[in-house]
Amino acid sequence: EMMTYRFDVGKSLRKVQAETRTSNIEIAKSFGVSPVQVARWRSAEDLKFSRVVQLANFFDVSLDDFARLGE
Repeated sequence: EMMTYRFDVGKSLRKVQAETRTSNIEIAKSFGVSPVQVARWRSAEDLKFSRVVQLANFFDVSLDDFARLGE
């Protein structure tokens, strides 16, 4: 039986950004997207799982820890 849990990706991103004082602009530059796109991620719009993995790597946290921030 698979374990499932829900978390708010936008909340995770907002929390890790606050903790690390990382701006949308800094993330946008690193990912080659616009700050507007990062703002969409912060509200959990238009976010593929592969991008969640990349964001966890960007902030040097495990996927589990990233998910826990959004519980």
